[in-house]
Amino acid sequence: MSQELPLGPILADGFANVERVWTKALVPLALVAAIPTAFAFVDPVKLRPQNILVFVSFLVVSLIWFVIATGLAYRLAASEAPPQKIRLSLLGLQWGTMEERYLISSLFVGLINAFYLILVVFLVLVFAAIIAYGRGQGLTMKGMPAILNELGSVGFGAVVFAAILGLLGWIWLMVRLSLSQVVSLYSGKVQVLSSTPLTKGRVLALLLPLAIVLLVGSRALLDVAEPLRIFLTIASGLWTVFVQIPFSAGVFASIYQRLKPADKDESERPDSALGNGSNDGVFTD
Repeated sequence: MSQELPLGPILADGFANVERVWTKALVPLALVAAIPTAFAFVDPVKLRPQNILVFVSFLVVSLIWFVIATGLAYRLAASEAPPQKIRLSLLGLQWGTMEERYLISSLFVGLINAFYLILVVFLVLVFAAIIAYGRGQGLTMKGMPAILNELGSVGFGAVVFAAILGLLGWIWLMVRLSLSQVVSLYSGKVQVLSSTPLTKGRVLALLLPLAIVLLVGSRALLDVAEPLRIFLTIASGLWTVFVQIPFSAGVFASIYQRLKPADKDESERPDSALGNGSNDGVFTD
């Protein structure tokens, strides 16, 4: 891990933000957690066609609640209030330009990733079709035995290698764009491609903390009986609201604080989770 991005202090800032959220925003986040809790009692598989629209509406509301909770977690992780024009506020929760910047930047990142993945899949399939055509075969995609027969062992290995290269390129792209949301939140304007200078030359240093954030947010999708499904859905929702969101906000805020261009009056960056001698983490309340 680089000295610029020390893993221990960055993770400590993430856990510090979890504690900060629990002590300062328990009631607002409990309101947010009520949405996934309500979802626990709805099984999408058993929904009738006429109820699908209601379910989709719940999904949209959940997305809005998620963005609101994320904005709250990032505000608590910041040393000063980010640029914000509040449009709606209720019991510590709010919707404003900060949340809008987060949502817009997330949508742009999602579109870029989707475009890249579609392009890679298309190119890999074209590459496979060319190999199959060169062997006098057609690419039917009718199961693995047929694909192996059409491509041959060498051709199949070449296609797998190309797919791995595409996957590595996707990981590189995700890391390069990984700070777009936090930069958009704290800078006062939506920044997606313009956030990449912060990650330039730091892909390897960012991989581990980002992987840990993904691990904290990972979920196991299990097909289980009804009582257990309800319990797991509620537990997953509570984990997301009270741990995953504040932890990831603390980690990304810490990374941004260490990489953002220094102000003219800044003499040094904090080099540990204790900041410059305080015990409140990189960001103080």
